[in-house]
Amino acid sequence: MTELDDPGAVYLRHRPLHTADRYLVGFTLQVGHPGEVPAAGRDDRAARALAHHLGTRQRQDLAGGRQLLVPLPAPMRTGAVPVPFGPEVLVTAPLGPADDPTAAGLAALAAAGHALVLAGGTAAADPRLLGLASYVTLDLAADPDALRDLADTCRHGRGRLRLIAGGVTTGAHLTYAELLGCELLEGPLLERGADRPAGTADGSRIGRVQLLAALRRPETPLGEIVAMVARDPGLAFRLLHATNSAAAGLTRRVSSVREAVVLLGLGRVRQWVSMMALADLADVQEAPLLLAVARARMCQVVAERIDADGEAAFTAGLLLGVADLLGGPVTALTAQLPLAPALAAALDRGAGELGRALGAVRGYLRWAAPPLGWPLPLAELADVYLTSFAWATRILADIVTPSAGRPAAIA
Repeated sequence: MTELDDPGAVYLRHRPLHTADRYLVGFTLQVGHPGEVPAAGRDDRAARALAHHLGTRQRQDLAGGRQLLVPLPAPMRTGAVPVPFGPEVLVTAPLGPADDPTAAGLAALAAAGHALVLAGGTAAADPRLLGLASYVTLDLAADPDALRDLADTCRHGRGRLRLIAGGVTTGAHLTYAELLGCELLEGPLLERGADRPAGTADGSRIGRVQLLAALRRPETPLGEIVAMVARDPGLAFRLLHATNSAAAGLTRRVSSVREAVVLLGLGRVRQWVSMMALADLADVQEAPLLLAVARARMCQVVAERIDADGEAAFTAGLLLGVADLLGGPVTALTAQLPLAPALAAALDRGAGELGRALGAVRGYLRWAAPPLGWPLPLAELADVYLTSFAWATRILADIVTPSAGRPAAIA
């Protein structure tokens, strides 16, 4: 059996789903395949992979307690392969004409309580599926006239279908989505931080980058870390609030940064304050923050499994996230920060085993094999990705205060 015969050997990736006012309410779990996999066999592979990876995981781990949408491959749409999750998960199917087995299979899922999302640009909608659906995704790159016709059909048909704007990449797309009456949004624009010219950062953001780099240097003394945090009243307050929360597991309240460091341990404080600094860089926009932390954790786990420096890999993953949030290349950061030579070389050139681990994670998230090949089997990388995503949702729930009034669900 080759590696690609492993049922878990696919790419998995979360695509954020937001309300029109930019609250994160869920994720679509995307499935991708290595380029050498023939198109004709991809539906069967996707069905096996979803059964393999999702069968034993809870929605809390798969979507951080938010809504999860899963595009169904053909064998799951017809019912030939059972879906490996309950009706709390929304299922996505193509919008266009469906054969009888597909229509019957989707009707059975709807009867079992699954909300159905139809997607597929401006394809002629199958009336049987429209009668089952709760949502329709509009591809904003499609023909505008056809999009308007489809939106009208959804609004005036039997029942009320809610619209999702797909492929949001520009501010103009946001305006267009509003005109079409879309209530939910997904696309690359929503996976980034607040809009700003590429590579720019004000003084406070530069300070956060410097703080994050100093925190992650092993040689930074405890007293300096305490002083850096204490100088920032907002950061100090958030650290004390998190320390005194149930998540910290302490039996008494703490009232100073130094006391928090002593009781929690330097490693935990480094991690928590790093997450808080990254949250500030993301302007506390949850999707880019969560995806950045999940990538950092994935870098750490992959590095440790190939006997590279996991702590350095986590730092590197955070800096990759910072570069994305600032809209510039990571080399612009490494040139400004006092990083260890091995860490800088791994980020700049992919050097060493640390660079190999980073290259694997970056390749996985781009759905492309790294130049040096995978250091771990693809199925194992997919599992590490899901585990890292779950870890990120838990750690951020503990230490980053959620926005008030966030919708709890979309179904």
